[in-house]
Amino acid sequence: MGNLVIKFVGICVHVNQTNFPELPSPHRVIFLANAKPLIDPRHPGLAATPHAPKLFLMMPAAIDLDCVASNGAGDTFELHRVTLSVPNAKPPFVLDPTLESVPHLRDLGAGEADRGVILDGREPVAAYFDVEAGILSACVNGGRDGAVITTLRMETSGAPKLRVTCMDGDGAKDLEFSEDSVVLSIANLAIDGKDNDADYLLNFKVCQSMPEHPRPPVTPEGLPKCGPQDPRITDDFNSACSNSNYP
Repeated sequence: MGNLVIKFVGICVHVNQTNFPELPSPHRVIFLANAKPLIDPRHPGLAATPHAPKLFLMMPAAIDLDCVASNGAGDTFELHRVTLSVPNAKPPFVLDPTLESVPHLRDLGAGEADRGVILDGREPVAAYFDVEAGILSACVNGGRDGAVITTLRMETSGAPKLRVTCMDGDGAKDLEFSEDSVVLSIANLAIDGKDNDADYLLNFKVCQSMPEHPRPPVTPEGLPKCGPQDPRITDDFNSACSNSNYP
């Protein structure tokens, strides 16, 4: 038996089969990307900085797929239209009560869902993480204006595996880890490291249109502190870069 911990950091949207029964797994984490600043035409003073999700491994690995790009060291990969999953995860899947404190986009002004983005990989989707099992919980990174981060903890049959599947084409690979206990991070923060207070706008791209009056998430009360993150991931970001729930 193995143990796998996966941390979801920065801009990502959580959806589940209760609201979207067509999902292939009980829960999905959606990572969106924007190559240039995302400007709300009704609020031109607001612009989300360019974002692109990255996968951070404990040890170097070879992923010879066109939909990922290594940093050269082999332990950090940019994700370009990728679906991630754990093929040997042991049931059940449990939502910890803390997940309810992850900001809900409906509460922040979101309208109807863009089902193509949520279900079918329509742009600006950069990555999906399809969750089959484990315990998913939330915590706060930093102080009073900290961002909400989520963590998935699971047991695996044998050593942990991570399946990487390209959305465009038929490329796929299973990463088989030699360690019995593995910690991974997937972070979606500003490409230039300069996150700003309007980055929450990117979350609303799971909707059919930008809300007329989008509201930023605030740091919820009562969530535990996250503790140390992967040192390769900057901790200079605030509640605007929180995970989100839809709806």
